[in-house]
Amino acid sequence: MFAIKRAAATRCLNLPIRRAITAVAKMGAEGIQLDVRHEVNARELSETGRRQFLHSLGQYNLRLASTFLPTRGAIYDENNLDQRISAIRGAMEFSRQLGTDVLCVNVGPIPDEESPVRKTLHEVLSELAAHGNHVGTTLCLRSGSSGADALMELVGSIDTGPLAIDFDPAGSIANGGEALADYSVLHKLVRHVRATDTAIASDNSSAEMPIGTGRVPWMELVIMLGEGKFNGWVTVERTSGVRRTDDVQHGLEYLKPQLPV
Repeated sequence: MFAIKRAAATRCLNLPIRRAITAVAKMGAEGIQLDVRHEVNARELSETGRRQFLHSLGQYNLRLASTFLPTRGAIYDENNLDQRISAIRGAMEFSRQLGTDVLCVNVGPIPDEESPVRKTLHEVLSELAAHGNHVGTTLCLRSGSSGADALMELVGSIDTGPLAIDFDPAGSIANGGEALADYSVLHKLVRHVRATDTAIASDNSSAEMPIGTGRVPWMELVIMLGEGKFNGWVTVERTSGVRRTDDVQHGLEYLKPQLPV
Protein backbone atom coordinates (compact mmCIF):
# COMPACT_ATOMS: atom_id res chain seq x y z
CA MET A 1 0.00 0.00 0.00
CA PHE A 2 1.19 3.52 -0.66
CA ALA A 3 0.12 7.10 -0.14
CA ILE A 4 0.99 10.35 -1.84
CA LYS A 5 2.17 12.75 0.80
CA ARG A 6 1.28 16.44 0.86
CA ALA A 7 3.77 19.16 1.71
CA ALA A 8 3.66 22.96 1.71
CA ALA A 9 6.41 25.29 0.53
CA THR A 10 7.07 27.37 3.64
CA ARG A 11 8.63 30.24 1.65
CA CYS A 12 5.13 31.07 0.35
CA LEU A 13 3.88 31.90 3.84
CA ASN A 14 6.27 34.83 4.38
CA LEU A 15 6.88 33.82 8.01
CA PRO A 16 9.96 33.02 10.09
CA ILE A 17 10.66 29.32 9.67
CA ARG A 18 9.49 28.21 13.13
CA ARG A 19 6.18 30.03 12.73
CA ALA A 20 5.87 28.65 9.22
CA ILE A 21 6.30 25.11 10.54
CA THR A 22 3.53 25.70 13.06
CA ALA A 23 1.26 27.13 10.35
CA VAL A 24 1.84 24.17 8.02
CA ALA A 25 1.12 21.71 10.82
CA LYS A 26 -2.23 23.43 11.47
CA MET A 27 -3.03 23.09 7.76
CA GLY A 28 -2.80 19.33 8.04
CA ALA A 29 0.17 18.73 5.74
CA GLU A 30 2.61 15.91 6.32
CA GLY A 31 5.73 17.81 5.34
CA ILE A 32 7.37 21.02 4.19
CA GLN A 33 9.61 22.15 1.37
CA LEU A 34 12.39 24.46 2.51
CA ASP A 35 14.14 27.17 0.48
CA VAL A 36 17.82 26.62 1.28
CA ARG A 37 18.92 29.97 -0.04
CA HIS A 38 16.50 32.48 1.47
CA GLU A 39 14.84 30.70 4.42
CA VAL A 40 17.67 28.64 5.90
CA ASN A 41 21.16 28.05 4.57
CA ALA A 42 24.24 26.18 5.72
CA ARG A 43 26.28 29.31 6.41
CA GLU A 44 23.73 30.72 8.84
CA LEU A 45 22.45 27.57 10.54
CA SER A 46 24.70 26.26 13.29
CA GLU A 47 24.72 22.67 14.47
CA THR A 48 22.52 23.75 17.38
CA GLY A 49 20.19 25.52 14.99
CA ARG A 50 19.94 22.39 12.84
CA ARG A 51 18.97 20.30 15.84
CA GLN A 52 16.36 22.87 16.86
CA PHE A 53 14.95 22.90 13.34
CA LEU A 54 14.64 19.11 13.27
CA HIS A 55 13.11 19.17 16.75
CA SER A 56 10.50 21.69 15.59
CA LEU A 57 9.53 19.40 12.72
CA GLY A 58 9.35 16.41 15.01
CA GLN A 59 7.10 18.23 17.47
CA TYR A 60 4.43 18.44 14.79
CA ASN A 61 5.11 15.06 13.16
CA LEU A 62 6.25 16.84 10.02
CA ARG A 63 8.98 15.76 7.64
CA LEU A 64 11.27 17.73 5.40
CA ALA A 65 9.84 16.56 2.09
CA SER A 66 12.38 18.32 -0.11
CA THR A 67 14.48 21.41 -0.45
CA PHE A 68 14.53 24.02 -3.20
CA LEU A 69 17.44 26.17 -4.32
CA PRO A 70 16.48 29.13 -6.51
CA THR A 71 19.20 30.11 -8.97
CA ARG A 72 19.79 33.23 -11.01
CA GLY A 73 19.40 32.21 -14.62
CA ALA A 74 19.63 28.76 -16.16
CA ILE A 75 21.74 26.18 -14.36
CA TYR A 76 24.24 26.22 -17.25
CA ASP A 77 24.49 30.02 -17.64
CA GLU A 78 28.17 30.92 -18.01
CA ASN A 79 27.71 33.97 -15.79
CA ASN A 80 28.74 32.96 -12.26
CA LEU A 81 28.75 29.30 -13.30
CA ASP A 82 31.38 28.19 -10.79
CA GLN A 83 29.58 29.92 -7.93
CA ARG A 84 26.28 28.37 -8.99
CA ILE A 85 27.70 24.86 -9.12
CA SER A 86 29.34 25.38 -5.74
CA ALA A 87 26.04 26.60 -4.27
CA ILE A 88 24.16 23.58 -5.60
CA ARG A 89 26.79 21.17 -4.32
CA GLY A 90 26.58 22.80 -0.90
CA ALA A 91 22.78 22.68 -0.95
CA MET A 92 22.88 18.97 -1.74
CA GLU A 93 25.08 18.33 1.29
CA PHE A 94 22.98 20.62 3.51
CA SER A 95 19.74 18.97 2.39
CA ARG A 96 21.05 15.58 3.40
CA GLN A 97 22.10 16.92 6.79
CA LEU A 98 18.55 18.18 7.31
CA GLY A 99 17.07 14.79 6.52
CA THR A 100 15.94 14.83 2.90
CA ASP A 101 17.48 13.32 -0.22
CA VAL A 102 15.58 15.53 -2.71
CA LEU A 103 16.85 18.94 -3.86
CA CYS A 104 14.74 20.71 -6.52
CA VAL A 105 16.25 23.22 -8.95
CA ASN A 106 15.28 25.03 -12.13
CA VAL A 107 17.36 23.71 -15.01
CA GLY A 108 16.20 26.39 -17.48
CA PRO A 109 15.38 25.86 -21.16
CA ILE A 110 17.21 22.86 -22.57
CA PRO A 111 19.48 23.94 -25.44
CA ASP A 112 19.45 22.11 -28.77
CA GLU A 113 22.07 19.43 -29.41
CA GLU A 114 23.85 21.83 -31.79
CA SER A 115 24.02 24.64 -29.25
CA PRO A 116 27.48 25.32 -27.79
CA VAL A 117 26.00 25.51 -24.27
CA ARG A 118 24.55 22.00 -24.51
CA LYS A 119 27.97 20.59 -23.67
CA THR A 120 28.18 22.92 -20.67
CA LEU A 121 24.79 21.74 -19.43
CA HIS A 122 25.81 18.10 -19.78
CA GLU A 123 29.07 18.69 -17.91
CA VAL A 124 27.31 20.58 -15.11
CA LEU A 125 24.70 17.87 -14.61
CA SER A 126 27.28 15.11 -14.79
CA GLU A 127 29.30 16.77 -12.04
CA LEU A 128 26.26 17.40 -9.86
CA ALA A 129 24.90 13.88 -10.35
CA ALA A 130 28.25 12.45 -9.30
CA HIS A 131 28.27 14.66 -6.22
CA GLY A 132 24.72 13.63 -5.40
CA ASN A 133 25.73 10.00 -5.66
CA HIS A 134 28.52 10.71 -3.17
CA VAL A 135 26.47 12.63 -0.58
CA GLY A 136 23.16 10.77 -0.99
CA THR A 137 21.03 13.56 -2.47
CA THR A 138 19.18 13.41 -5.77
CA LEU A 139 18.99 16.57 -7.85
CA CYS A 140 15.45 17.00 -9.21
CA LEU A 141 15.20 19.13 -12.34
CA ARG A 142 11.98 21.12 -12.62
CA SER A 143 10.03 20.34 -15.76
CA GLY A 144 7.96 22.72 -17.87
CA SER A 145 10.53 25.06 -19.38
CA SER A 146 11.23 22.62 -22.24
CA GLY A 147 9.44 19.72 -23.86
CA ALA A 148 9.10 16.47 -21.92
CA ASP A 149 10.94 14.44 -24.55
CA ALA A 150 13.93 16.81 -24.44
CA LEU A 151 14.07 16.64 -20.65
CA MET A 152 13.77 12.85 -20.67
CA GLU A 153 16.58 12.57 -23.19
CA LEU A 154 18.79 14.94 -21.19
CA VAL A 155 18.35 13.10 -17.90
CA GLY A 156 18.87 9.76 -19.63
CA SER A 157 22.21 10.94 -21.03
CA ILE A 158 23.73 11.43 -17.55
CA ASP A 159 25.41 8.31 -16.19
CA THR A 160 27.55 9.62 -13.32
CA GLY A 161 24.83 9.43 -10.69
CA PRO A 162 21.10 9.80 -10.12
CA LEU A 163 19.00 12.62 -11.50
CA ALA A 164 15.24 12.93 -11.20
CA ILE A 165 12.42 15.27 -12.18
CA ASP A 166 10.41 17.80 -10.20
CA PHE A 167 7.22 17.64 -12.26
CA ASP A 168 5.53 21.02 -12.78
CA PRO A 169 2.17 20.54 -14.53
CA ALA A 170 1.39 24.25 -14.52
CA GLY A 171 4.75 24.89 -16.16
CA SER A 172 3.88 22.43 -18.91
CA ILE A 173 0.68 24.29 -19.71
CA ALA A 174 2.22 27.75 -19.40
CA ASN A 175 4.81 26.77 -22.00
CA GLY A 176 2.30 25.36 -24.48
CA GLY A 177 2.41 21.71 -23.46
CA GLU A 178 -0.09 19.27 -21.99
CA ALA A 179 0.32 18.29 -18.35
CA LEU A 180 -1.00 14.73 -18.64
CA ALA A 181 0.94 13.97 -21.80
CA ASP A 182 4.14 15.33 -20.26
CA TYR A 183 3.65 13.23 -17.14
CA SER A 184 3.16 10.13 -19.29
CA VAL A 185 6.57 10.76 -20.81
CA LEU A 186 8.37 11.64 -17.58
CA HIS A 187 6.65 9.53 -14.94
CA LYS A 188 9.43 6.98 -14.43
CA LEU A 189 11.81 9.75 -13.35
CA VAL A 190 9.43 11.91 -11.28
CA ARG A 191 10.44 12.12 -7.61
CA HIS A 192 8.54 15.29 -6.69
CA VAL A 193 5.47 17.15 -7.95
CA ARG A 194 5.03 20.91 -7.76
CA ALA A 195 1.38 21.68 -7.00
CA THR A 196 0.36 24.99 -8.56
CA ASP A 197 -2.15 25.98 -11.21
CA THR A 198 -2.20 28.39 -14.12
CA ALA A 199 -4.54 30.37 -16.33
CA ILE A 200 -3.81 31.22 -19.96
CA ALA A 201 -4.93 34.59 -21.34
CA SER A 202 -6.02 35.30 -24.92
CA ASP A 203 -2.50 36.54 -25.72
CA ASN A 204 -1.10 33.20 -24.46
CA SER A 205 0.43 34.78 -21.37
CA SER A 206 0.09 32.75 -18.17
CA ALA A 207 -0.76 33.65 -14.60
CA GLU A 208 -0.37 31.50 -11.51
CA MET A 209 -3.68 30.53 -9.90
CA PRO A 210 -4.78 28.68 -6.75
CA ILE A 211 -5.03 24.93 -7.25
CA GLY A 212 -8.30 23.87 -8.83
CA THR A 213 -9.05 27.24 -10.41
CA GLY A 214 -6.80 27.04 -13.47
CA ARG A 215 -6.00 24.81 -16.42
CA VAL A 216 -4.19 21.96 -14.68
CA PRO A 217 -6.37 18.80 -14.72
CA TRP A 218 -5.52 17.89 -11.16
CA MET A 219 -8.15 15.16 -10.75
CA GLU A 220 -6.90 13.29 -13.80
CA LEU A 221 -3.27 13.84 -12.82
CA VAL A 222 -3.82 12.45 -9.34
CA ILE A 223 -5.37 9.34 -10.89
CA MET A 224 -2.25 8.92 -13.01
CA LEU A 225 -0.03 9.36 -9.96
CA GLY A 226 -1.98 6.64 -8.20
CA GLU A 227 -1.94 4.26 -11.13
CA GLY A 228 1.82 4.66 -11.36
CA LYS A 229 2.16 4.10 -7.60
CA PHE A 230 4.00 7.39 -7.16
CA ASN A 231 5.17 7.49 -3.55
CA GLY A 232 6.88 10.87 -3.47
CA TRP A 233 5.74 14.25 -2.28
CA VAL A 234 3.27 16.71 -3.80
CA THR A 235 4.20 20.20 -2.60
CA VAL A 236 1.63 22.99 -2.69
CA GLU A 237 3.14 26.33 -3.66
CA ARG A 238 1.74 29.83 -4.20
CA THR A 239 4.20 32.51 -5.23
CA SER A 240 1.80 35.33 -6.12
CA GLY A 241 -1.53 36.75 -5.00
CA VAL A 242 -2.61 38.57 -1.85
CA ARG A 243 -3.95 35.48 -0.02
CA ARG A 244 -1.04 33.13 -0.44
CA THR A 245 -1.38 31.44 2.96
CA ASP A 246 -5.09 30.82 2.40
CA ASP A 247 -4.36 29.55 -1.10
CA VAL A 248 -1.76 27.08 0.20
CA GLN A 249 -4.23 25.77 2.78
CA HIS A 250 -6.93 25.52 0.10
CA GLY A 251 -4.51 23.58 -2.11
CA LEU A 252 -3.75 21.07 0.63
CA GLU A 253 -7.46 20.62 1.34
CA TYR A 254 -8.26 20.35 -2.37
CA LEU A 255 -5.77 17.53 -2.86
CA LYS A 256 -6.50 15.54 0.28
CA PRO A 257 -9.70 13.78 -0.78
CA GLN A 258 -8.24 13.01 -4.19
CA LEU A 259 -4.99 11.37 -3.15
CA PRO A 260 -4.94 7.55 -3.22
CA VAL A 261 -4.20 5.71 0.00
